[in-house]
Amino acid sequence: MGYSFWIGLFIALLYFFIQLKEWRDARKQGGEKGRLNPESRTVVSFDDEKITVRYENGEGREVRWDALTMIGIRTTDEGPFRPDMFWGLHAGSENPAVVYPQGATGDGELLHALQRRLPGFDNRTLIEVMGSTENNFFLIWKRAEPA
Repeated sequence: MGYSFWIGLFIALLYFFIQLKEWRDARKQGGEKGRLNPESRTVVSFDDEKITVRYENGEGREVRWDALTMIGIRTTDEGPFRPDMFWGLHAGSENPAVVYPQGATGDGELLHALQRRLPGFDNRTLIEVMGSTENNFFLIWKRAEPA
């Protein structure tokens, strides 16, 4: 494993621990609602049939597991004080059926499910994404074409 892999892993772990500290600090102060990062006000959930995203404004979107054709991540240069990493789950279209920010409530659980359920999920690229500070698009998974 090369140098860039370890740098990406370090950045991903650093991000995780910063998020954990902020969450714990909010809990100590008697609640989360007023102190949540904006991205954590988006809630992602899933079951055996579909992935659902609920936005702060009450709007909801969903995509079926069997309809997924591609997963991409768009990064921006607006971090770290604004959301700068957005997951796009595609269902046969160039435009994603569902978009949610990294740091959304439930995104860690969904990530583990994506890694388990989608053969060829590209964890190395995901680590590369964690180190991105520029406007960019990364392809994390694409459904294999039938033979």
